[in-house]
Amino acid sequence: MIEVITILGFIAAVHVIIILKVILAVWRAAGEQARPVYERYDPARHEFPRDVSAWLEANANALSREGFAVAGDLLRLGPPTTQRVLLILNDVTEERGMVAAVLGSKGGGGMFVEFTAERPDGRALEVSNTGGPRVFAAAPGWATERFPGVRDPARLLRVFRALLRQRWGSAALTYPDVQRDPAGYLSAATFRQMSLQVETGYFRLDPETHTFKRTLKGAALMTLSDSATVHTEDSTVALLRDAAGLPRRPW
Repeated sequence: MIEVITILGFIAAVHVIIILKVILAVWRAAGEQARPVYERYDPARHEFPRDVSAWLEANANALSREGFAVAGDLLRLGPPTTQRVLLILNDVTEERGMVAAVLGSKGGGGMFVEFTAERPDGRALEVSNTGGPRVFAAAPGWATERFPGVRDPARLLRVFRALLRQRWGSAALTYPDVQRDPAGYLSAATFRQMSLQVETGYFRLDPETHTFKRTLKGAALMTLSDSATVHTEDSTVALLRDAAGLPRRPW
């Protein structure tokens, strides 16, 4: 019995050491630029994986049938990540979102569709189908809902609209001017979101390098937990049926 306890204690100790090493690696990682520079994507000048570009364009085309148009096709070169972001707008409903791909310089990354709505008081709702690891902590007033199983962008849009009605009804929203300067809008939005993370204590702004870096608290959060609400297919179906006024199906 003592031998079993000793072995289990050794395994637990190794597990704790591995977790601590991961936390320290995240803490020491290069920070995110405080004012990231985005430029207009030009396939003649910029190299980007063809299969990823095809996925981005297919999702943007699918949403064009829902009334959306691409307001900006932007690229941000790494390190630590290279990003291509298609900002999308619906001129009729004034809804906005993005179709994006994030590629890590050391591998990894993800592709996702995201819709965002904000109120004048600063509250926001963000709905995406990202399935990657958690990036940000929950910030006061900023709700993040993830539906990794909803790969159809038109269906994700219906989910976003249903959540928006459920949370805020017909409350007034803010509509920033994206079309005037898409790159400037995205850079400012990134800075604002990262600044919220500083307020939570999960990031700090390094004045020497002008980058946002994780605190130990933030590194532990990224390693050990997920701050976003991740929905299953059943909860997605229930949400859409509620929005349509239909009874929930028996599970």
